[in-house]
Amino acid sequence: MNLDLTRRTILGGVAAAIIGRAQAQDETAIAETASGRIRGKRENGVHIFKGVPYGAPTTGRRFLPSAKPQPWTNVRDAFEYGPRAFQFRTDGPVNRSQPESEDCLVLNVWTPGLRDNGKRPVMFWCHDGGFAYGAGASPRTDGTNLARKHDVVVVTINHRLNIFGYLYLGEAGGSEFAESGNAGMMDIVLALHWVKDNIANFGGDPNNVTIFGQSGGGSKVSCLMAMPAARGLFHKAIVQSGSGIRMIEREPAAATAAEALAAAGLGKHQVRELQQIRPERLLEVAGAITHFKGGVGTSGPQILRPVVDARVLPTHPFDPVAPRISASIPMIVGTTAQETDLIYREPPLDEAAMRAKLKDSVGDASDRLIEGYRKWMPGVSPTDLYVAISTDGMRMRAITQSERKAALGKAPVYMYLFQFQHPVQKAFHTIDIPFAFDNVDLNKNTTGSGPESYQLADRHSRAWVAFARTGNPGHAGIPEWPAFDAGDRRTMLIDKEWMVEGDPLSEGRRLMRAAGI
Repeated sequence: MNLDLTRRTILGGVAAAIIGRAQAQDETAIAETASGRIRGKRENGVHIFKGVPYGAPTTGRRFLPSAKPQPWTNVRDAFEYGPRAFQFRTDGPVNRSQPESEDCLVLNVWTPGLRDNGKRPVMFWCHDGGFAYGAGASPRTDGTNLARKHDVVVVTINHRLNIFGYLYLGEAGGSEFAESGNAGMMDIVLALHWVKDNIANFGGDPNNVTIFGQSGGGSKVSCLMAMPAARGLFHKAIVQSGSGIRMIEREPAAATAAEALAAAGLGKHQVRELQQIRPERLLEVAGAITHFKGGVGTSGPQILRPVVDARVLPTHPFDPVAPRISASIPMIVGTTAQETDLIYREPPLDEAAMRAKLKDSVGDASDRLIEGYRKWMPGVSPTDLYVAISTDGMRMRAITQSERKAALGKAPVYMYLFQFQHPVQKAFHTIDIPFAFDNVDLNKNTTGSGPESYQLADRHSRAWVAFARTGNPGHAGIPEWPAFDAGDRRTMLIDKEWMVEGDPLSEGRRLMRAAGI
């Protein structure tokens, strides 16, 4: 017998076992929360925890505010995304494999360090999808690269949506349901409380939290700026293509609730019975409600969104002025160059269809808009004309929000226009999300995969992280980014090359305001 060979074999086996155990330990991570310990994964130097409860189950408490989760004793696995809210749409970037549930109050965390007193900036993402659909789980918003490359903590969340989160039953059901029109927003506040209570254990700084979101997520950020319950829970804000100026007032919101009760076959005060019907049936009820006409550039169930209820949301977020309770919060606000390009590109609009859609959206202002834009853009197709007008309609909200925020004079607002075009597609609504998250590898079909895409993702994500860290988005890779004011209206143009331009949106703004929009 070759004793040396046998000894080497035994020692090699022992070493392999030790290495295997070390690798296994390296692949999992344990974190402490106020409710109990959770077990997540460690991948490429990032600790990842998914599906972490931040609120108690809402089953049996439909339309009512949630509470903090009940404690657990064993270590809870946090390897997979949790259930998403019941919602109208299942297409788009949302992971279709995720189950839908009313018990959807879960969040996800990506962090480079645990219990290391890291005091890293926390970037808290509010997902897109209006107030109707979406989730905090998407290849666009995976937080791995932001955490690993930029030393921040990323949090994404799920919360109640559509009729489950924004049906105002205060008139029909009494004081118990006074906050029902903002249940989804109060879920987000609850998640921010979870961050305040727990994020230090994940290497984050609870005193440096940036809320950011795109489209409906941007509107959620706008609402949080005006909510007393959210005050002190965040310190900076980014609104991407989703400036929320006005929400729903109580009278039309109460009318919507009456319509929902009737569609469910219930009397005007049978709110308890509405709590008991199957969630799938409740979605059918939501689909039966008559939706009011949205403005230019809006779509979806506009009636089911936050309610100006004098309690949770005392005023419209940015009307008639920016909220003073968040006057000291720095902001970034912007849009993409062709927001509605993918929405209205197929099928192409002919002249009659274009005019009908504009008439439906803005009424008597449509003819004036068409005339003005035709002089500005002679020879464009009806589809391109509608995209230009509807995009500027959306953009007016960003302009108004920036003007009103700057007018407070308490904290800067930085404005941008995202112009980078995919080799095939224009700078459409949502194209900027994977660039902000530095996620080109996971989204090459929309970002492109050339070196210019990776360079843009690096610059974009570094700007968002610099803002989260300091309140200023400037860094060495881009020109100096001045704060916006209503005088020179300096705006950062985000493209293959970044540049600052004074008032680049002047003509669209002039035409929109001349038409009363």
